[in-house]
Amino acid sequence: YWKGNTQNILNSLVHELFHVGYSRNRQYRREQPGKDDQLFDMMESLQNEGTATWVGYQAQSLFPAPDEKDYSMLDDVDEVTRQLGEVNTLFAEVGSLPDREMKQMSWDIGVEQRAYYIVGAHMASVIERGEGRRALVHTIAMGPRAFIDTYNELVSGDRRIVYPDTATVLERRKTRSNQQALQTLGFLALAVIIIGGGGWLLRRFRAF
Repeated sequence: YWKGNTQNILNSLVHELFHVGYSRNRQYRREQPGKDDQLFDMMESLQNEGTATWVGYQAQSLFPAPDEKDYSMLDDVDEVTRQLGEVNTLFAEVGSLPDREMKQMSWDIGVEQRAYYIVGAHMASVIERGEGRRALVHTIAMGPRAFIDTYNELVSGDRRIVYPDTATVLERRKTRSNQQALQTLGFLALAVIIIGGGGWLLRRFRAF
């Protein structure tokens, strides 16, 4: 993957060390998961993986990583734009899909396709370049919503990250639950009709 470049291993360690600090900070930050914990987890992945990628990207002056694919994608404006769209597509589905489906979609887009890493790093870069490193550090102290909201204040249009509020997520889940209940009732009604019809056919057959 790194074509024998040992410096890239050190660069990756910078990335991982950020995760250690981020994890330790969880108990102290202002924002905590609530009823929309699935959305919160996804937003946290965006901040955590993205900022770690941005920290590693900047560490290239000490530990060069010319073959790191995430950094190449981060330098590609069109790729960043595409991945922004992917993240917004992902967030738009929260509450509408079953939890297992949503987790798989989050993994496929956020991790396998690298959206959390690329978009999150782009967001961190916009915050640091626009407001300074202190502002970026402040979003870590606050939480993932502060990270997204601070970024959104610095960009416009389709560059923004759009995420549903808690009430919307809960309403979507309620709607999905009601639809599932109606579907179950429909299947039960069909079963009753079939069983009832089957009994009628059996009686007709015996009559002959």
